[in-house]
Amino acid sequence: MLGPIARAVHATRSPLGLPPAPELAAHALAALPDGLARLDAVLADRRPFLAGEHASVADCTLAAALQFARFGQLPLPSGYTHLAAWDPRYRARAPARSVLSL
Repeated sequence: MLGPIARAVHATRSPLGLPPAPELAAHALAALPDGLARLDAVLADRRPFLAGEHASVADCTLAAALQFARFGQLPLPSGYTHLAAWDPRYRARAPARSVLSL
């Protein structure tokens, strides 16, 4: 998820000052539903984190992707209920609260 989100943000509101690239943004955004659906399906068994009971590098990477999407004001598709429940659960952890601001 981090790849398509990073490409879309940099192609729309790049914090590095890259020029807008609408075609690149559209291509990156088109990849999001498949990835989001896969992650949502993994979480469908009600596990608290992507790899099970404890946060892992996978969760940290997903959190970074979603944080960058928020930073870049990138609207993500909705309807992924398990993923939507995962985000505040991950962000509520003390280590996440100490570094996530958006």
